[in-house]
Amino acid sequence: MNKKGFTLVELLAIIVILGILASISSAMVGNYVKKSKQDATRVTAQNMINTVLGDLEINDEITNKTYDFLGVDSNLLEKKLKTSAWDNDIVEAKVIYNNGRIGVCIRDSKNNGIIGTESQVKEQSNDLKYDNITSCANIPN
Repeated sequence: MNKKGFTLVELLAIIVILGILASISSAMVGNYVKKSKQDATRVTAQNMINTVLGDLEINDEITNKTYDFLGVDSNLLEKKLKTSAWDNDIVEAKVIYNNGRIGVCIRDSKNNGIIGTESQVKEQSNDLKYDNITSCANIPN
């Protein structure tokens, strides 16, 4: 007698293979999403730095200044900062200009964001920190 169909062992093997493929692809998608959020935050930081550089060209007497993009300097940006790429409220967004060196920090309510120097942001350095940012008080420059 000729029976058509799959055995239970064959079906279980297919299910196991599909499970392995699903776990690998979900890990890859998770990494892609994380990287895209980091890239979006880095672009925001770069925009803040470019804004500061533009302001320094206009006000060339400035030697040291902290730009607070949630406070008095929020009007310098074309679009005000509200939520981070992680969809949390931004609680700190600062750029420090100190004798020709620039440091930037963006932090949201879940301590995600970015902290680093101008060159780290431009070069997309591995030294940039994107999570566990507890304060923008110690911005490197």
